[in-house]
This record gives sequence, C-alpha cells and structure tokens, in this order.
Amino acid sequence: MKYWVAGTVITFGILTGMNQAMAFQTSLPDTDVPIAMDNVFKPSTTGIKNKILEPNNIAWNKSVLTGKIDGETVYRFQTKFGVQNEGAQDQAGQENYKKSRAEYKVKDKYAFREGDTVTYKYSFYVPEEIKLSGQRTHFTGQWKNFKAGVIVYGITTAPASGAVNLFDDWYKKSEYAPAVQPEDLIFTYRGILDNDSKHYKSSAITLAKKGEWQGKWHTVEITTHVDDNGTFKFVFNGKTIIDCTSCDAMPNEKHDQFYEDDWAFDNHAKDGLMFQFGAYQFAYDTKRIDPTKNVNTVVYMKDMVIQKIK
Repeated sequence: MKYWVAGTVITFGILTGMNQAMAFQTSLPDTDVPIAMDNVFKPSTTGIKNKILEPNNIAWNKSVLTGKIDGETVYRFQTKFGVQNEGAQDQAGQENYKKSRAEYKVKDKYAFREGDTVTYKYSFYVPEEIKLSGQRTHFTGQWKNFKAGVIVYGITTAPASGAVNLFDDWYKKSEYAPAVQPEDLIFTYRGILDNDSKHYKSSAITLAKKGEWQGKWHTVEITTHVDDNGTFKFVFNGKTIIDCTSCDAMPNEKHDQFYEDDWAFDNHAKDGLMFQFGAYQFAYDTKRIDPTKNVNTVVYMKDMVIQKIK
C-alpha cells in the first residue's frame, strides 16, 4: 500500500524477517463457514502497521490482519455481528442496527479537503462462501464527510427487497446508470454530482448483479478534484463508470439536509473527506436476522494507493 502527500512517498507493507515470523504464530479467527481463501492466506501481524493509518474503532483482536497470498501483501478484515468499539454518540442506535466494523482510515482527518485532487485505488475480494442476505449493509470502502456525519460515497450492496420499506424509493436514480435492483453490488453517492441530498437519499449505480461478483477480485479507482466546480472519475474493473468534469464534487453546507449528525457537526471545525476501508455492516432490521447463521463477512484487500496529487 502506498500513500503520497506533497511528493512524499510512504510504502505500506508488512515487516519481514525471521524474528517477526517467529513472533507472530496464530490461527485465523473462527468464521461462520469455511473459506477457501483462508487456506492460502499467511498472516504476519495483527492490524496494519503504518504511521499515517489508524484503526477505525476496531472491535476485536484479529478483526484486521496483514499477511501474504502468493507473495503479495494482503489485508484481511472480518466482522462480528453487533460488535464494535465506538464513542457514546454512536452506541445509542446499536440495539437497532447491530453495527459491526473492521476498518482502517487515514489518521489525519484533514488530509483531504476542498481544493485537493486525490486518487484512491484498491482491490477487494469477498469470498463466495459468505452468504449476503441483503438484511445488512456491506461496505468495503466509504468516504465520509466527518463534519456532516454522512457517507458521501461508497462501495456496498443494495438491501433485499423485503429488508426496507419501498425499495424502489430507497435510492435516488442516478443519471449515470439504470435503477439498481435488490442485493446488487452498488456505488452510492450523496451530496455530489446530481444528488442534492434532499430527503436523506443517496443515488446508486449497479456495479455487478447479485451472484456475479463474489469469489473474484475487483478493482476500484477514484480520482476527484474536491471542489464545487470539480471533477470526479470512477473506474471499476477497468470500466469507466463516471467521468464528470466541471461538476460539484464537494459535499458541504450548500446541500440541503446534508448535516444530520449534531455531534459530528459540533465536534469538527471544517468539512473534509475521510477514506475508511475494510468491512462495515449494520442491519436494516435486527428482527429479521438470526445471529447464529452466516451473518458476518470476510473481506480481503490489496494494491491500495491513496495519492494526493495536488
């Protein structure tokens, strides 16, 4: 993994050498079902060791592991139903949503803000053995305006048709793609491009249909000039999904009903985009979920680059 700031290059990676290999002897955490990819993943350390990253409220030991597959550095993320360590402001709705989080983020929350041009790249893999019922979200990457407390854009899955009321009215239709279908792999965005954020809705674009994307590596590349008159280009698996110039790419107070988290608004001085990656889930309705069944996820990630161009 690499991260550039103003021409400085820092390489993310795992430490190597006999001493470290001997120091870290562990089995993988238990999973709901056996996962074939786990047979070839060789863990080397817990978490991700880099000074510019920090855990995003990591919930439990071994929820994030660094290791290798066929000599490549790979990061493994795993959730537990309803288990996360967040501040008191987030625990109020925990019984309703059973949030679970295994994520890392850039430590400097003001690293990327209005006027910057930034590229984000990563590859992710969700094992086909994981049964995604559509009763929980499944974010592998999310970009938040931390002052608004809102996910501006993200890679996730659409809910099942019975998981929410009026699925056809759940997302605002994107001008870049047809309407999404239940349980599609999707890209959502809110408060940028054609979305004015009214009625608390995100726009959504289908990236892959249910049953067609798990068990495969997928690549994400986003380059954006974060500005009210900015640019936004999103490429998925080599295919350009959005290429917008002279467009609104900065979520801010100009968007109606965007600032919905009073705690976040009061505790952050400025708008800014925070990139969070790994696995994040919450339930649409906890009464529909049997926690003894296959409800948790495992996500593998690699080839991560966060580059501030200017």
